[in-house]
Amino acid sequence: MKKEYGGFLFTKRNTEIVKGAAILLMLFHHLFGFPEWLTDGASYIGFPLRANTLEYVIGKFGHICVALFAFITGYGMYFSYRKGGVFKKSVKKGAEFLVSYWLIMFGIMIPINLILGKTDLTAAKIFANMFGIENDIVSFAWYVRFYLAVLITLPLFYRLMSKRSALTAALFIALPPLARAAIGSVRTDSEFWGQVIYLAQEYFLWIPCVLLGMCFAKYGFFEKTDRAAERLGIFKIPFLIIVLAIIFYMKAYKNIMFFDNLSPDFLYAALFIYILCSLINLLPHFAGDILVFLGGHSMNIWFLHSAFFFRTSELMQYAYLPRFSALIVIWVLLITVPLSCALKFVTAHIFRIFENGSRPQNSHNAGTLHG
Repeated sequence: MKKEYGGFLFTKRNTEIVKGAAILLMLFHHLFGFPEWLTDGASYIGFPLRANTLEYVIGKFGHICVALFAFITGYGMYFSYRKGGVFKKSVKKGAEFLVSYWLIMFGIMIPINLILGKTDLTAAKIFANMFGIENDIVSFAWYVRFYLAVLITLPLFYRLMSKRSALTAALFIALPPLARAAIGSVRTDSEFWGQVIYLAQEYFLWIPCVLLGMCFAKYGFFEKTDRAAERLGIFKIPFLIIVLAIIFYMKAYKNIMFFDNLSPDFLYAALFIYILCSLINLLPHFAGDILVFLGGHSMNIWFLHSAFFFRTSELMQYAYLPRFSALIVIWVLLITVPLSCALKFVTAHIFRIFENGSRPQNSHNAGTLHG
């Protein structure tokens, strides 16, 4: 993206910073946002805050992580699609995503299941988990089905939005909640159609975040927002901190829904991203570097830390060994990040082999083969 003025610019580094912040929020969300999930031996020492703990409140706010990942997906895919080969880009993204996920599922999660005596892994269950249709083997892999559905449908949205005004694009964002409401009114006794309705509602709940990300990319809304914020002068930073506090309060304590079918998370996500990327420059550079590093491993961490929950919750007590909340998060990262590094190495090697195998031979070799 070309820098046209001396203000805010949403760069690749910022994208990774947002993903790094999102995965930290997810860890807080899962580790501390659901006290009812904790098993025997899994407990932590928190900071009391009214009737709860500070970790619990941050964990509730952390639910915004899904909207952040969805928004970044739409934002990034817009620029990827703009280079051409829209459907090819979706296929490539999907293949890379699935290979990484399958390595985690088959290389780590299924062996853990077998070691723990979870032997009810039928072929049908494994196949359904491969595409996130079911997500009991990798507990938090519901996003797999949503992400694949996004990659299938996003080229169509891109075509529809590419040559239209911002107002028309906004109408596309308004359509999914209406579709979700219509689907929700359908009643069925069929287990199959009940599952279809559930998956469709899930898709229409989160797709507005993706579409808003595309709109921000297409119309440069981050840059336009920054131009408006710059008029506040020295009051800009205090104003952004106040807005961030309001978002935190609304998400952590209110968690409202518009018309029962539209979550404000897509708006929270856009504001949070702008505020985060504006304020991160006030911190030492290494703080951004840490978030960039975590952002590069965010999807693997997402799936890997599910080993401590639900079906394999026997392992949960080991995640909480440090007892103190901040140390628990660091400990989980120390477990999952090295595994992610190894998985990235294997994934890169797999794609390198594939690319070398599919690369056409040069003319010299071709001549040699043909005598």
